[in-house]
Amino acid sequence: MNIMRYIRTRPLWALIILVAVYALVTALYPLFNKPLETTYCLSTALDEGIPFSRGWIVPYVSWYAFLPGVAFFLLLKDKKQCGITLLTMISGLLLSYLTYSLFQTTVPRPAVPGDDLCSRLVQLIYNIDQPYNAFPSIHVLATYALMLGTAKAEGIKKIATATIWIVGWAIIISTVFVKQHVVADILGGMVLAQVLHLVLTHFLSPWLSARWQEAN
Repeated sequence: MNIMRYIRTRPLWALIILVAVYALVTALYPLFNKPLETTYCLSTALDEGIPFSRGWIVPYVSWYAFLPGVAFFLLLKDKKQCGITLLTMISGLLLSYLTYSLFQTTVPRPAVPGDDLCSRLVQLIYNIDQPYNAFPSIHVLATYALMLGTAKAEGIKKIATATIWIVGWAIIISTVFVKQHVVADILGGMVLAQVLHLVLTHFLSPWLSARWQEAN
């Protein structure tokens, strides 16, 4: 059977495969989350002026529910945009891994004393995710890709889009307040997501429109 014809005529199965591919590529992250011989720091005076705020860890960790939740919402509302968004995230991850291999960055982290919930969450994230591979931010890349997907999707009410964008911006901003990233990392993640989404939309949208839109 022609693979391209199969993808065009069975969008749900194609999206399930893309989700599996994204999960597989994400699972490779620990291989790159290790210090290389040379590591750079992109922190600026602006970053030094941003205070550490443990409370921002709440929107930061909400990303782990935001990502699958918004992706599933997109799947229900607009399969074409869901496919383009997933491809944006997958290709963005791969390009991020390439960047980490050639140009690894780090972020200075503060000491986080305390036994309250927010402090414990920050400590947990710091223990799970080593302070390397900050540029571009995968956290921001995936968040912004989902925000772009919902903005372009058909059949989504404005209130739902606005809610997703508000939560998305909170997640993006949180990355600098919990000192997981610096401003350059945010810009890198957003630019990468924007460029990939534009390119993929340009080449794939006409090809997928007829069949996939019928499946919504």
